[in-house]
Amino acid sequence: QLIVAHGYETKLDRYARLALRYKLGAESYVAFGILNALLSKNKGEGVEGFAEVKGRAAEYTPEKVEQLTGVPAPAIRDAAQIIAEATDVVIIFGQMALNLVKTGGEMLPQASALAQACANIAVATGHFDRPNNGLLPLWPHNNTQGTHDLIGDLRFGAEPMPEVLYMVGTDPVGEGHAPRRRGNDGPFRVVQELFLTQTAQDADVVLPALSFAERDGTTTSADRRVQRFYRALPALGDGKADWEIAQDIAWRLDLNWDYHTAEEVFAEIASAQPRYAGLSYAALAQSAPQWPPVGDKDLYFGGTAYDNRGGLGAQTKSGVELDGRASLIWIDAPAQPDGFLVVPSRRLYDRGTLIDQSKPFQPRLRNATLELHADDAAELGVSDGDAVAVSVDGREVRMTAHVDGRAPQGAALAPAGVPGGAAQVRKGA
Repeated sequence: QLIVAHGYETKLDRYARLALRYKLGAESYVAFGILNALLSKNKGEGVEGFAEVKGRAAEYTPEKVEQLTGVPAPAIRDAAQIIAEATDVVIIFGQMALNLVKTGGEMLPQASALAQACANIAVATGHFDRPNNGLLPLWPHNNTQGTHDLIGDLRFGAEPMPEVLYMVGTDPVGEGHAPRRRGNDGPFRVVQELFLTQTAQDADVVLPALSFAERDGTTTSADRRVQRFYRALPALGDGKADWEIAQDIAWRLDLNWDYHTAEEVFAEIASAQPRYAGLSYAALAQSAPQWPPVGDKDLYFGGTAYDNRGGLGAQTKSGVELDGRASLIWIDAPAQPDGFLVVPSRRLYDRGTLIDQSKPFQPRLRNATLELHADDAAELGVSDGDAVAVSVDGREVRMTAHVDGRAPQGAALAPAGVPGGAAQVRKGA
């Protein structure tokens, strides 16, 4: 049974048992309303934090949430009942909310509130720590989970800037998360990258890296599954694998690192990180028959589907598996921003550091486009195809207006790299 909660209609609505259409920016309150309906019936009683979270959620009755979000109160109660009665539940959340992440990995308050509210729903109903249950965050990149596992949240801004910034495989300037460097201002910058990105152009030193196709390694997906990838192409030019570059630097700092392969690096991760304990390249390479069978001579050919001979991978341990504890925790959602909203929204072929380098993709890539509801466009005096300037959080971005039926009234949809929040939109280049 599929429940879809979204700020505008998506293709998944066609298959939904229940669709909760909320005002964009109010997603956390929808989760609060479902949690209120569950806790008011004492779901989760006995779990650590139950009394406190039940008290904090008490004000978010389905009727109050209807006022805040536009989702009818009966629909909130129906969603809670479906979740409470289901044998297995997976909560997939946050593509738009989890794009709201500061450079360095720290979640913005609205993303933290939504993530914790979804976790509370899973814990209160017992849908965790067993197969076919739990949370599946839609992180913006394929190895975001692995990054969080190994280095956690890096928080820049409040603390004094470091003397050296070492940026690996990220383009915060090109993605709109950081301004261009002015002269020699700021810390000494080292960038380890595949291409001369805008961030790399501002660097003091650029270290050429290898793509995933030129090296071995692993990624950890949002469902905590670690999977291997295998080198398919010889390395070009002077590039080296990321771990090799790090080791070269370590040697020059008199650190006695002595890795010879990516497998040795992973072995140390497995020995040092409790979540990865017991994993190895051999374990990740194990495979088994999967359904449906495709590609065999006596069966139909399933398009681009082939037998998986590279390994199914293995899951890391969850927090509950590590410490045996599950608790309810409350995180307040920030007040909904007043006025017109701009919301980051991903498309299949969004521009990015890698896809911009591909010539075959160029006809499919959209330029920076701001999607507007027809009523909002009329009020702003903007027509389809007009140049517009969007001011969000003190920054101005120039885009092309696209007036369609996807954007809800009162909000505009922008490329994922554009910051979200209350905005001013004006016509003109």
